[in-house]
Amino acid sequence: MKTSIKFAGPIRVSEIGETVVANGLNQFEESPIEMSVHEHCKGLITTVGVSKSHLVLRCSNCGLRIPVPAEVLTLGDLRKHFERYQ
Repeated sequence: MKTSIKFAGPIRVSEIGETVVANGLNQFEESPIEMSVHEHCKGLITTVGVSKSHLVLRCSNCGLRIPVPAEVLTLGDLRKHFERYQ
């Protein structure tokens, strides 16, 4: 049986300090990226396919766009992808 890992807090997704946080209390590292919000403006994060190899994280409020590889699908994947900023 796989054990879920509780969401470990804000994920910094840019060199200027943009962060994504869980949208709700019971989120896990395995939760989909769409279960998060842009910490600065509280906009919902959605993903948009922009090519075969990449998605864009898009904030519904301020329009922030951050490209990520298409295989980045969970909050844990996102944290791992941006570990250089953590």
